[in-house]
Amino acid sequence: MSPDETASLLVERGRVVEPFEGGAWVQVERSSACGACAARSGCGTRAMARWGRSRPLRVAIESSHPLAIGQEVSLGLPPRELASASLWTYGMPLGLALAGALGIERLGGSEPWVALGFAAGLLGGLLILRRRLQRDDARYRPRLLEPPC
Repeated sequence: MSPDETASLLVERGRVVEPFEGGAWVQVERSSACGACAARSGCGTRAMARWGRSRPLRVAIESSHPLAIGQEVSLGLPPRELASASLWTYGMPLGLALAGALGIERLGGSEPWVALGFAAGLLGGLLILRRRLQRDDARYRPRLLEPPC
């Protein structure tokens, strides 16, 4: 990876917790999104960060170099891939749920049918999302930045 490509990545540090052939599971401590958490005020991100802080994130990475338990590594993910994954994760299920509800409502359906249309759209969106993420799994996986020493 060239220095220009590396400079544009979202970078996070993590520790190897379980090596496997061709890579390892890396544990990444979640950090807060902004300085509002320190100020004890702000948006719902503070509450979400506090709730999720007890569970570190584990990701699988590929590596041609052997990795050892406890080894610190740098992981990178292109911002474009993160934005794409976020749009698919939230946009597809919500968009189809709204389309299902609005479609039933336009056809003159009563409230229970509109709710059913919403639920059917949501389920359809989740199924499409699952298929898409299974197909493009490697695209959204963080990459090891520097070869370990």
